[in-house]
Amino acid sequence: MKDSYDIGTKAFSKRLRRHVVGRDRAYFAVTAPGLESLCREELEAPPMRLQTQPPGDGGVAFTGRLEDCQRANLHLRTASRVLLRIGSIRASGFGTFEKRATAMAWELFLPPAAPVVVKATMHRCRLLHSEALKERTLAAIARRMQTATGAARDEHPEAALPPQTVHIRGYRDRFGFSIDSSGAPLYIRGRKPHAGRAPVRETLAAGILKLMGYAGESPLVDPMCGSGTFSLEAVMAARNIPAGWYREFAFEHWPSFAPKRWQYLRAEAEREIRSSCPHRIYASDIDPEACRRLQKTVAGFGWSDSAIVRKADFFSVEPSVFGDLPGLVVLNPPYGKRVQTGTQTPAFFRAVAERLRSTWGGWRAALLAPLPLLQACSLPGFRTVQTVHGGIRLAIHYGRVP
Repeated sequence: MKDSYDIGTKAFSKRLRRHVVGRDRAYFAVTAPGLESLCREELEAPPMRLQTQPPGDGGVAFTGRLEDCQRANLHLRTASRVLLRIGSIRASGFGTFEKRATAMAWELFLPPAAPVVVKATMHRCRLLHSEALKERTLAAIARRMQTATGAARDEHPEAALPPQTVHIRGYRDRFGFSIDSSGAPLYIRGRKPHAGRAPVRETLAAGILKLMGYAGESPLVDPMCGSGTFSLEAVMAARNIPAGWYREFAFEHWPSFAPKRWQYLRAEAEREIRSSCPHRIYASDIDPEACRRLQKTVAGFGWSDSAIVRKADFFSVEPSVFGDLPGLVVLNPPYGKRVQTGTQTPAFFRAVAERLRSTWGGWRAALLAPLPLLQACSLPGFRTVQTVHGGIRLAIHYGRVP
């Protein structure tokens, strides 16, 4: 006689509805430092309207049903990934750990044929060997899935399905398990076939636009556009295109995934997409090849009426050409791997600040750069938010130009 959790049975479908689809569960939206409050605002606002906890370091915990997790992946602009918390165990020895991990209902969350990646972090635990924990977890999953499917789990499955990632966080001998519902990080929007050198991540660009209150109601100028992340994010925000509209997610391969329900959620979002931007986005750069690539991307998505791309030097751009209404200007000067001769110096950043003061008065502006360089161009009345990007400590300096 088969066990009640055998995959494919009516009993299994009932367990899916009871434990995964039809009940509230705990989730965690991971963010870059400094973006946690912005992510919480997104989660609590339409179309999600979710119950959240106060932001912690690196993210926001929330509760909801499976479709809320799917909406979060589709709509969140500032989160890097969404984790589903599936349970926790206490163990001080590897044998106990594996036994209790085997008792967890992995078959409710993981597709039988998908490869599994395990990531583990521990603090103040007697089990400190992360590689051993990963091996024990994989063994537990394989044993449980073999019982559920009646067949041995392939240790080297074909790459037909994308990998599923299990996160373990250990603290004082208690180990919490989460499954990554997103798959590829959410800053991968699925829209850019090209990338510049060390481009700013889409999640950070979206966070800066939110800090500035951008919703497409005024012109936006991106005069050091590089690969165009700010401009592309602005188009999607202004037209209300969901952040994950052009990509797939790990949850689409879960046993609980219902294609018709997912299509309904996408149709619900599609009804809110605007056909055009209320005000255009203007992108420019001194690199003609960067402008060419960005223009190709803009045209490929049919956004040429929303974003204009041209070669220009920031120091020669005059805001009057964008109309009488002051708008927003976002600046991501070259630094780190994007450094160009003469740009990674306090003098260059002081020149940027002086250009803003002398030419862009009344506009809202945001400047992203390493903190020591930003200190050279502090603007009166501007606020500063610190974050980390690609291992570099950055600061966002934003406000209205006096």
